[in-house]
Amino acid sequence: MIKLDVINIQIQNNLSLKLNFVPVYRDTYPSKVIQKGLLLFDHGEALSEEGVGFGVPIIKQGVHTFFPGKVELHKLSEGKNFDVSVVFFINLEEKIGKPGKTVVNNTTIYRIKDSLAGLYRRFKYLRNLLGLISTTGRSMLGWETTYEQTPHCWKIKVTYSICPESGVVWISLDSRNELLDGVTEVVMMNEQGANFFDLYQESGGISLQGDQICPWDKLTGETGSFVSSSRRVGYRVRQVKGSELYRGRELVESRLAWSGFGYSIPPELRLFNYDIQINRIP
Repeated sequence: MIKLDVINIQIQNNLSLKLNFVPVYRDTYPSKVIQKGLLLFDHGEALSEEGVGFGVPIIKQGVHTFFPGKVELHKLSEGKNFDVSVVFFINLEEKIGKPGKTVVNNTTIYRIKDSLAGLYRRFKYLRNLLGLISTTGRSMLGWETTYEQTPHCWKIKVTYSICPESGVVWISLDSRNELLDGVTEVVMMNEQGANFFDLYQESGGISLQGDQICPWDKLTGETGSFVSSSRRVGYRVRQVKGSELYRGRELVESRLAWSGFGYSIPPELRLFNYDIQINRIP
């Protein structure tokens, strides 16, 4: 295992990608404890906000969602491309609870929460109502999102191959050495900040701005892109056989600030590859 605190990779047009191997809790978002992937910078300024970055695996077991709390560098090499292999330790479970107090461990509550989240994603006309119910309920009960360390830890290998000249990042997930018994879904998350990335474009002519972008919708086109109107920076992904590709954006006070994509992968698909194109918009 190679010991490094951070990898900083310069790519085209004063953009860079950074991967931290030590905790960096510089924000106030509840998700600050989640291990991040590749974070995008423009002229040295972070564009990620609450987003987890590019190429971050999470695991679903029914209503339970697990996130990485740690990453270790496995292999590093530099040539025409910058190749980084890491192992994510997925050992944090998303919970709700009161600050500084015991988290809620009632399975029924999480089933209701998961069902409401499903309705929120599927039915656009219910989103304002369900969002209001969620915000009001959290406020009345004093609940907030938190992350609790779990007894079990999944170790998932991810390799990033970055071409600085073209701004393309090839990402490979390898879960062949991990037992995924009981896992219902693996998701590869690719997010940056919602305040920056406020424009969505999809092949086929779809173009959405700001609040027009729904929290979690399935792509119908071959490719999808998020663009920062203020920074003139964008990133694009494409459909990959064997997975379902979703896109979304959420901006909720100090709780949520992400824009991005998630590849939903069945657990039996142990090798998964995709690419992200990062570029400066003319």
